[in-house]
Amino acid sequence: LYYAAYDGSDWNYQTVDSNSSVGSYPSLYLNSAGKAHISYYDSSNGDLKYATNASGAWVTTTVDSDGNVGWYTSIAMDSAGMAHISYYDDTNGDLKYATNASGLWVTTTVDSGEDVGQYTSIGLDSNGKVHISYHDSTNQTLKYATTATQVVLGYLVTDTLWIRAVINTEDKGPIEAVWKKGGEATTSRGDRVIWGHFYASPSDESWGSANNPDI
Repeated sequence: LYYAAYDGSDWNYQTVDSNSSVGSYPSLYLNSAGKAHISYYDSSNGDLKYATNASGAWVTTTVDSDGNVGWYTSIAMDSAGMAHISYYDDTNGDLKYATNASGLWVTTTVDSGEDVGQYTSIGLDSNGKVHISYHDSTNQTLKYATTATQVVLGYLVTDTLWIRAVINTEDKGPIEAVWKKGGEATTSRGDRVIWGHFYASPSDESWGSANNPDI
């Protein structure tokens, strides 16, 4: 992994991490002091890594090594100078989130609905709440997750239409339903019609299945 910075007249290059096959899916954040914070993927070990030169020298850390994780990283920093990273877990097909806001790195699975979490983008609002956009590969939709509210907004079916459903189960109470698009067509007068169904994720319920519609 290399880092390049332009000083106004020349480009300066530095080696951040020289271990084998590191540096894929990088995301860079510069703080107000001009110090760099980088999230990236270690393809040799299948790990999410983080690097910073905040101390004056480059320091690298393995953030998550549970499975093949760290694809499509995105990084943001909060007002206290702590890192927040969204990324894809390729082993489980999940969206994950990591932060060192507590002083230690903590990782969380944000969305485990089939194959989700590619192409992540993360941001923090003025209250320090996390906002993440990402891709649902199974249903080919854009999704959004946030800590600002207690719910995931659901699935962006068209440019302006979000849909969401909750299934009330006997053993776990309300769970987020997964949307599966069936198809779409255009009527003779030009109206766009989209159809599909919601179902319980197998990760939430043993009886959950994409072929077992609940709504």
